[in-house]
Amino acid sequence: MNINKSIIKRSFGILLISLAFIGCQDMERPELGDYPTDVGNYTPLDGETLFAEFNNTYYLNSINGAPATKVGNSSLGEPKVGEYSFMGATDSYITYPVKGLFGTNELTVGFWYKVNAAPDRSGLVVVGNPSITGDDGRKYGFRLFREGNGSSQTIKLNAGIGTGESWNDGGVLTVDNNWVYITLTISETESKIYFNGVLQRTSTFSSPVNFTGCVDFLIGSGGPTFSYWGHKSDNSLYDEIKVFNKVLTQTEIVSLMN
Repeated sequence: MNINKSIIKRSFGILLISLAFIGCQDMERPELGDYPTDVGNYTPLDGETLFAEFNNTYYLNSINGAPATKVGNSSLGEPKVGEYSFMGATDSYITYPVKGLFGTNELTVGFWYKVNAAPDRSGLVVVGNPSITGDDGRKYGFRLFREGNGSSQTIKLNAGIGTGESWNDGGVLTVDNNWVYITLTISETESKIYFNGVLQRTSTFSSPVNFTGCVDFLIGSGGPTFSYWGHKSDNSLYDEIKVFNKVLTQTEIVSLMN
């Protein structure tokens, strides 16, 4: 029996190309970035675009499998929920691609937080435009940060609205080694900061937050876009970070926390 080897080679080559094409198709999630989608049995809540539970050393995003980019020497720490939390460190932070995380003029960020008051100020969650520095940089994205002393820390928000900036003076955390669930909501017209599901302060906008040029969602530091004024890295613990592309109600926040 004569076997045409050239036909076999050609058929095998076609098979390999087909498999590669199918694999690439499975990787395509343009709205969230090109990452694997196999993240186990987790079912996201309505509008949920990121869930970082820190139950492994890769800081996976349980929605789309995107690993965080780790800068510096941050590590895993004692958990509030599950196996580990994210532990900040000097000159360290992690980032996720911002693409696909937020809705049109709406978002919610919620996470468990155990504050370490040293240093006495830091960035917590920051989204900025890396091509613009100084005061003009605060016209884009937002900066959730803290400042205070060894007994109390005030959680505040600065948000950029393109032509200017908006401030939300938030609320005061007691430095008592307890976990607190912090939630930030941003709509087209206002921002709100909650502690453990209790509203601390509302601040209104004259126009929506402007995300022009913003590429990273940064956790644990002011990072490259907000390190001035001493709001650098944070030695605190973070757990169960969730992002939504909509504004959650107070009832939904309490349900999420519990």
